[in-house]
Amino acid sequence: MPLVGTLLRPLLFCLVILGLAACGSKPPRGPQVLVLGLDGATFDLLDPWMAAGKLPHLRALREAGASGTLLSVIPPLSPPAWTTAATGVNPGAHGIFDFLRLDPDSMIAYTETAASRRVPPVWTLLSDANRTVGILNVPMTDPPDPVNGFMVSGLPHPDSEGFTYPPELENDLKASGYLLDRMGEALIPGHEEDLRREIVETFRARKRAAMTLTAAHPDLDLTWIVFTGSDRIQHFFWKFMEREHPFHDPELAATLGDAIESLWVEIDAAVGELVAQAQAQADAAGRDLAVLVVSDHGFTGVHRAFRPQSFLRNPPDGARPITDTYSLETNASMLYVPVVGRERTAARSRDEQERDVNEILARIQAVRDPEGGASPIVFGARREQVYHGRYV
Repeated sequence: MPLVGTLLRPLLFCLVILGLAACGSKPPRGPQVLVLGLDGATFDLLDPWMAAGKLPHLRALREAGASGTLLSVIPPLSPPAWTTAATGVNPGAHGIFDFLRLDPDSMIAYTETAASRRVPPVWTLLSDANRTVGILNVPMTDPPDPVNGFMVSGLPHPDSEGFTYPPELENDLKASGYLLDRMGEALIPGHEEDLRREIVETFRARKRAAMTLTAAHPDLDLTWIVFTGSDRIQHFFWKFMEREHPFHDPELAATLGDAIESLWVEIDAAVGELVAQAQAQADAAGRDLAVLVVSDHGFTGVHRAFRPQSFLRNPPDGARPITDTYSLETNASMLYVPVVGRERTAARSRDEQERDVNEILARIQAVRDPEGGASPIVFGARREQVYHGRYV
């Protein structure tokens, strides 16, 4: 859900720069480009806050440029979405579909890393064209790429070491109190303030690093910074903000109901500082500045949920349970079908698999909410209907 520009804009920028670079000598210097990623941003929240004057810097950017709500990738998760934003291609071409990758031999799911990315991102292309880049906390960039500039990897992190390029930058960041996002957080009753504090402190450390690094590199051609605290705090604290939420707790809401809004106010201030610094640097270099504010997906409160994995495991009317045979990923309701010749566990023929897939789609698309009769399914699709490329 880009706020200014579009998710395709980084791709267009890349093509223009590389087209010029291909002419031989180093091309004339174009604008400096600043990309600010706000993970999980949604106009449902930002519109009223901008109108109320609470987010003046985002409002100013929106009024000075173009904005719109776009569809994300499928599934709308950080790893495939940010990788698509950085490469300009769909998951079927870049090879990253989820936080996890299922090993076809062991059928064990492993945490996905940037090593699975199969096409070069824009910062690699620019580095190869003798352009300078600074990349901070873009998800699915660990291990970091060797770039003409610097890179600080974003989540997920296989461990707490080796997340920067050049490597010595890591020591400077750790000394300054830089914090990595961690996976698997939980909102533990009685410790809500602890999680809020962790999210806010991680954001503030990242903002300090962003200001320091960009100040030390005033003439970068591309700077790309992602703030993930917006996504993390919305995951855990939405129910305290929304009074109609089924898990809303009025007592906790008295102290936690402003958690999301207050962090967005800080994010807006950080956007203002980063843009002002980048503009001063561009002016000093006699260059224009292009600013893009983008997100990987939107956000909303979930009041009712249909869980396909549970439905297929315990089907109505005596139908056979699908998940006795297949594995259903829970992140985006992706049914993983073992293929004969690929997974050693695959026991059903391709014809049987085809019948199973048809049955699964028909069964899920026929589901209706007992309260109101609406379908909980936007659409069901086979992989080849939504992806294209070598890794479909």
